[in-house]
Amino acid sequence: MKPSDNLYVENVALVDVEKELSSLLSYVHLQRQRLDDDYTISCWGLADVKGFAISPFLLMPLVENCFQHVSSDPGRGNFICLECRAMGHSFFFRTGNTCIATAADRPDEKVGHGLEKVKKRLDLLYPGRHELFMKQRPGFYQTTLTLEY
Repeated sequence: MKPSDNLYVENVALVDVEKELSSLLSYVHLQRQRLDDDYTISCWGLADVKGFAISPFLLMPLVENCFQHVSSDPGRGNFICLECRAMGHSFFFRTGNTCIATAADRPDEKVGHGLEKVKKRLDLLYPGRHELFMKQRPGFYQTTLTLEY
């Protein structure tokens, strides 16, 4: 994907999933450059999923949250993992990352609205054809999105 491609994506309802996932991989590569050896980033399936269209920039907030909220404890084994696959007419996308604590344990930190916006977009663009689950346990956060295309 050329850098200028993203300038025109906003004007279309759907993009090839290959382009969307390529943009995510570019973002991951860029973010990886700013992290040190205390982080592991794993991506499974992002280069393999092909053959259907998806709403542009739908997945990016999920990936951005991983980098924004990943734990930074030296020697802890901080990690981010991204996974996707397509089966039949379903697309599966999962993110996971280590985190410091729950939002309730960080009252001074502003809680963003990125996931709420993703939920609203899903309701508008994929009514009755999606599931988004968020799961948090101490030290780990995960999102799982399934779309019917």
